Amino acid sequence: MEKKKISKLDRQIGLRIKSIRSASKLSQEKMAAKIGLESLTFYQNVEKGKNRLSLEHYIKICDEFDVTLDFILRGKVCDNKEFEIFFDSLAPDNKVREFINIILKLCGNKKDNYVNLLFEVYKRMGEANAVDI
Repeated sequence: MEKKKISKLDRQIGLRIKSIRSASKLSQEKMAAKIGLESLTFYQNVEKGKNRLSLEHYIKICDEFDVTLDFILRGKVCDNKEFEIFFDSLAPDNKVREFINIILKLCGNKKDNYVNLLFEVYKRMGEANAVDI
């Protein structure tokens, strides 16, 4: 029997669902029950990207946790709550990188003086732990 290949998209969707659950401080068991799944194993495999939910389950997640389908399926952040879920799910190094990207976007990607100042502060905060940007 051939092993099912997990797509990158399925893994990303699973990670976003996991981050929604984590932000709500729910166990996998409680999350599965909240969205109407009887099988904990099935839900665990959703988070791993091995299983896909039905459209009804995605809609239930949107309604229960006040997120959009665009956030779950495509990672598009539409409001502060979705941004918080997304940002909290990042590794520490990626949080810094994402924060700097946001600043650059706000500045129109111009390296104004305050952007340079932020880079300088970042370097001083942890020369030994600095992330290459």
